[in-house]
Amino acid sequence: MRRACDDLHPGSPWRGVLTTALQAMDETGPARSRALCWLHHAITVRLPADPRSDGIEHRVLRRASDAIEEELESDETSSRRAA
Repeated sequence: MRRACDDLHPGSPWRGVLTTALQAMDETGPARSRALCWLHHAITVRLPADPRSDGIEHRVLRRASDAIEEELESDETSSRRAA
């Protein structure tokens, strides 16, 4: 996620979104999950359906989206183990 943020053009409006995602990863509990789900949706809803037409920014955002998915899956796995 941090790498995706660094790879975006400094003027990209997505830098703020990814910075928020990084901050959400530091949260705990339901707030973290809600923030990550919202950010994942905000990123993916704007991506082209066909990744072959992605520009640089879209590729970076797809990587960020994948990182968020991994965080959510990790959280879900941890929750199951704790239960």
